[in-house]
Order: sequence, then structure tokens, then C-alpha cells
Amino acid sequence: MVVEWADLAGSDLIVVGILVAAAVAPYVSAARGETSLALATVLSLMLVAFVQFAHSILTGIPMHFAWMIDLFGIKPDLMGDLSESYRMVSAAWLHADWVHVLGNVLVIALVGVPLEQRLGGRRWLAVYFLGFIGGNVAWILSHPESSAPAIGASGAAFGLLGAYMACWPEDKVEFPLLFLIRAWPVWLIVFIRLGLEVWQMYELQAGTAGESNIAHMAHVGGFFLAYILARPIA
Repeated sequence: MVVEWADLAGSDLIVVGILVAAAVAPYVSAARGETSLALATVLSLMLVAFVQFAHSILTGIPMHFAWMIDLFGIKPDLMGDLSESYRMVSAAWLHADWVHVLGNVLVIALVGVPLEQRLGGRRWLAVYFLGFIGGNVAWILSHPESSAPAIGASGAAFGLLGAYMACWPEDKVEFPLLFLIRAWPVWLIVFIRLGLEVWQMYELQAGTAGESNIAHMAHVGGFFLAYILARPIA
């Protein structure tokens, strides 16, 4: 499916407005000092996912097949056109399903909140943006002719891990919802998560993992760009 702005009906434009409002509203609250940027980001992603889910229920179209994925996701073959550059940001607020979004917000909540306490709000937001921009660029460079849209905040989530690893690898991350798990040092979380990512990429290259719709290069790109630039930012 190829969707262009000219194809949108009036009702579709209303949905776009609701998506934007859902994404922005939590940051308005954060700007007023009512919540942290990390928690505002979690709420923003969840609200956008709820709008996607509601649209899916009302139309009968699965979240990952909706027109908004094609319109707002990263499509490497289009990214040479400056008019499509909005996708570099919009793609990071859409997800394919609830498992996708919950996996990302879990990392952003558990790792992002203590990292924001270390960095401060503005620096944290800079790292978050570096994560998804780095992820998007890595995906575009590694799949330059792909027309399939890539979405999700995974690059940003990995960027938070990369920044934390670069600056405070010995900090321990609490798991308040999983009280049976002790606090883990950042370096151990990174070792396990990034190790799994590299292993999955190896299996794909070796042809032993079958097909995958996960943008592993985006995860790695987000991690390393934030890792490299986190110290100057901090």
C-alpha cells in the first residue's frame, strides 16, 4: 500500500490531528513541571498507540497495516526527498502492535527515568532524539532501496541505553514492577540486550533465523550514536 497526503479523506486528517495531539499533550504537561520528560514520553507513546488501536478497532484494519504506517514510517527509498524528512520524527511515535510499544516504553520508563535524573530534562531529550535519529539513519543506509515503512521508538530506547552506558555504566537500574529481580548495573543490562541484538543479526545473516520484521540495524544505530555523543552532551 502506498499512501500520499493527497489520498487522505477529511476523516483521515482528523485522525492525524488526534495523533499529533496525543503525542504532544504529555510534553505540555512536562513543560509545566507536572511530570518528567521520560514519563511524558512513555505517556505520549502509549496515547499514540491507543489512537492506533482505536483506529484499528473502528476500521477492522490491523495496526501494522493502517495507512498511517505508510504515511509516517521511515521509507528509505523516499528519504532523499526533503519533503519526506518529517518521517525521521513521526516514525518514532508509531508502533506495529501492543507488544512493540510496551517493550519500548518499559525500557524508556526503567532506564529513562534515572538517566533523566542524571542528565536533566533537556540533555535527556537530546539523547532521546539522537537515539531515534541514529536508528533511522542506520536503517536508511543499510536498506537504501527499501520501500517498506519502518516504525517504532526502539532506536530511541537503545539510545538511552547507549548514553547511560557511556556515562554511568555502574549505576543500578531498579525493577519496581518486578520486585523479585534485584537492581542490575547498566553495563549488565547493555551486555545482555545488545548481545541478543548482535546474535539475532548474526542469525539473520547466516540464514538460520528465517525472516524477521525487526529493524535490528536501527537498534544498533541508535545505541552507538547516543553512546558516542552522550559524554559531550552530559
